[in-house]
Amino acid sequence: MGDSARLALAMVKSLRVLNFRCFKHLELKNLARVNVLVGKNGSGKTSFLEALYVAAGGTPEIALRLRRWRGFGAAGTVFMTKEGYESLWRDLFFNFDAGAGAMIEMTGDAETTRKLLLEYRPSETVTLPLTQPPTDSSLITPLVFESTDSSGTVVPSRLVPTPEGIVRAASSAQPVLAAFFNSISLFDGPAEAASQFSTLRQKNQADGVLKALKSVFPLIESLSVEIVSGLPTLCGQIPPFPFPQPIALASGGMTKLLHILLGIASQAKGIVLIDEIENGFYYDAMPVIWTTIHAIAREYETQVFTSTHSLECLRALLPVLENHQDDFCLIKTERKGTEGTAYLSPGDVMAAAIRQDFEVR
Repeated sequence: MGDSARLALAMVKSLRVLNFRCFKHLELKNLARVNVLVGKNGSGKTSFLEALYVAAGGTPEIALRLRRWRGFGAAGTVFMTKEGYESLWRDLFFNFDAGAGAMIEMTGDAETTRKLLLEYRPSETVTLPLTQPPTDSSLITPLVFESTDSSGTVVPSRLVPTPEGIVRAASSAQPVLAAFFNSISLFDGPAEAASQFSTLRQKNQADGVLKALKSVFPLIESLSVEIVSGLPTLCGQIPPFPFPQPIALASGGMTKLLHILLGIASQAKGIVLIDEIENGFYYDAMPVIWTTIHAIAREYETQVFTSTHSLECLRALLPVLENHQDDFCLIKTERKGTEGTAYLSPGDVMAAAIRQDFEVR
């Protein structure tokens, strides 16, 4: 299969967003294999990545995960009041107004095409067992996450307080494969990376990850899963040590890159979202890191969306960008008042702008 045919697979080609976060109306076409987001703080880069992640997952749990990553912590008994329940979702909507609902639509191949509606449906209002008789404050209308896949199958998902006071999650649609690396924490613990690597190894698909890691950190000889303090931990054989060392002890940059590579390989024909890719990497390693991420994304047919604030990081991209212009695009987010928007530049324009030292951030 030629490059052009292979790269036509497993791609989100366009994105449409209505009333989600800072985006009242956003529509972008001609997305690429590697999409680089730039823009000022608060312009919508993270919200753009979150829109893709929420649409891919299609469930309330994904939205709650984003709340934790933004520093809100876990939801507790807040569920058990009308105001508390609605406060969980208010920030998902443009200008915090849930009245019109929200919509996120990804269009591409069969694996990545998905439409997600977020809306309150009064017909599904339930009564909390807080007051007798029921009052306005004890009536909750669940927020419905309704996902439609490429075949037209519609699956609603919601979190509903039951009369027993338990939050019940309805069944959800089959998700689009997606991984999100937020700017605060890369992963939930050592077992996650160990599990991903073990799964890839069982499928004989782990060699590409090791090869890619060695291209940036040539000292590492092999990867293995070891039990450390009772937990499965991803370790590397790194001279001069005679036994495998936990990757997390070797290097923060090595740990971050390995988790990104595992995410790309594990989400084959899916999408990987990386917020602030430059964090944790020494500047002069970025050219080979970009080359490595691009190569492994092509190998596993995974699409990458990543943000950056760094001009050094963008300049480091130029060597691989000039040789693979069709695989890249630049997405610049802007904010006017409360409303965010984004503009897409194809790879050739992106390369020319960086080469001529334009301010593209």
